[in-house]
Amino acid sequence: MDYATLRLGLPGIRPASGWVLGGFVCAHTLLLLLVHAPGFARGIVHPLQERVGEWLSHELVATLLMAIVLVGGLLWGIGRLGARDLGLPTGWVGGWKLLNAVLMVYLLWGLAQLLVAAGGLLGLTEIAVNPTWVHPLRPSLVGGSALTVLAGATLEEVLYRGFFFVQLLLALRRWGVAVPRWRMGGAIAGSQLFFGLNHIPAGLGEGFAGAVLALYVLQVTLVGILFAVLFMQTKNLFLVIGVHALINAPVLPFVAGVDASFLILLLTLGMMLAHPQLARVLSRVVGPIAPAFPRSSCSLPDRPTDGRP
Repeated sequence: MDYATLRLGLPGIRPASGWVLGGFVCAHTLLLLLVHAPGFARGIVHPLQERVGEWLSHELVATLLMAIVLVGGLLWGIGRLGARDLGLPTGWVGGWKLLNAVLMVYLLWGLAQLLVAAGGLLGLTEIAVNPTWVHPLRPSLVGGSALTVLAGATLEEVLYRGFFFVQLLLALRRWGVAVPRWRMGGAIAGSQLFFGLNHIPAGLGEGFAGAVLALYVLQVTLVGILFAVLFMQTKNLFLVIGVHALINAPVLPFVAGVDASFLILLLTLGMMLAHPQLARVLSRVVGPIAPAFPRSSCSLPDRPTDGRP
């Protein structure tokens, strides 16, 4: 059985060609430079906002453009990769995994509320009502929520974990890396370093420079590694998308003297440690997080048998 499908629980993944992998790296980099250029906001975003409204943010326009070009044009169109090849199972398997992911994310969010409320009741921190919840249906808030799901979570997880991480793992096998754990380590390091470096334009936009920018890139890279490990452990990209969105925008009803995103991150680490027990509990309620597949459906030779490299 192939190490990638064994560890990730994603049988039948079609490997992308080297041209598609290289095209993804180049196209993604060029699109990042484009959407962060001043002319993109003046020539594309502002005219669209005049017609549609304030909910259509710069980030949301950039996300839609990258999704159309990278996912629709390159991966689906040229690469002929389907949803399953991008880490998103379909059918009843996808439905169970999506339901499990929703329950787990709500569990994380609820634990965060309990911890914040407990800290206030015990006098450990001062809490107040989150002003974001006062006007929950403002157009700007709706646009921000769409941005969180699309830009900060769904698209990034599909591209960096569902596609690039897995395909780099498969490519390292084709390129002759013999030791499975070296392939896994190389795929995690390479894909998540790419994830971190691609946040340099965002860091520059925040005014970061020098050591602060380098620390920001390192932080993003480490969070990317966390997401990749969570993907390996749970075999559920829907769950990683939900956790990513929650870290990007926890939107707690109460605010306290603690960073909500950091709190969700700590709870995610705890969830990873307790995942075997949580998986058993959830499997009794809605079914297994990683449904079993027939062995024949995910058995792949560790080396090609058709004579190709």
